[in-house]
Amino acid sequence: MQAKKIRSYKAGLIAMSNEASNNLRIKGKYFLVKFLKVNQVKSFIDGYEVIIFTNNYQNARKVLQLIAASIALLEGGAYFTLDSLPNLIPLQKDDEKVPNKFSGDSLSSFSGIPKAIMLAAKASFHSKITLSLLKYQLGCELHSNNMMDLYPEYFKLSKNPADHLRIAYAIILFYSVIEELNLEIRASDKKPSKINGKWNPVVKNDLEKRLVNSKINIYDKLIWHLRSTPTKIERLKKPIVGSKSEWASFSIRDSEIDIFEAILYASWLRSKIASHKLNRAFTSLSIYDVANINFLARHLLLNILDKQKFER
Repeated sequence: MQAKKIRSYKAGLIAMSNEASNNLRIKGKYFLVKFLKVNQVKSFIDGYEVIIFTNNYQNARKVLQLIAASIALLEGGAYFTLDSLPNLIPLQKDDEKVPNKFSGDSLSSFSGIPKAIMLAAKASFHSKITLSLLKYQLGCELHSNNMMDLYPEYFKLSKNPADHLRIAYAIILFYSVIEELNLEIRASDKKPSKINGKWNPVVKNDLEKRLVNSKINIYDKLIWHLRSTPTKIERLKKPIVGSKSEWASFSIRDSEIDIFEAILYASWLRSKIASHKLNRAFTSLSIYDVANINFLARHLLLNILDKQKFER
């Protein structure tokens, strides 16, 4: 059987000089990434250009999409969209057809590119992780906030229903990441998550087992952003939080939340507010609601990618 031809493509990404080298190699399931020192005579950018080695252009595009999604995961927000990526430029001349419609910016350089490629390589060995990563990217494309935008202050609720729709469907996607990781709440009318305000041991023990199997620290505490007076949503159901954050004061009510309560509240927000036929409470969805679910999904996915081994 004839071996598949390996082609190479410039990915339109340049890694910082202190993060890459000519010797760095990152191998995924169906690709290899190398780094080529930028010729400073031809370019004003210093660093190492990302070169993707794989079978064809479509595979190279899949790799670039995974890298873009991994950058979003590291940043907590979308840097690229999946249909507006840097240029993929073939390094060989052959008869392969390369469409132009997927081309985006010519070159992008910023910190963290090798780390993002390592995450993408790990994800490539498992379809569930790949789907989780791409869902996270799409959620960020719908709505994500720069982490600095969440600096302790209060942004008032938008009066534009389109903004609330984007937030709602971003929440649905971020919770779907949690489902893809098999870390969702598994409850029903016959097996409720809580009984008389206390966790149903059957439901909590099941979730705990899946968290532990995914090497997630069940004692992790996350920050839950709560700003200004309680919204209609918060009056319908309050998140069960712990100690207030060190920066909490006046309208800033940010607090710690344990991972079980965070997943449970995310499940409720997705099912009762963001999904299905929307009720009036949906206009109370804020940038803080979507940020909370975003960072929960991000925390779980980053931990799994960082700690688990992804081998053939």
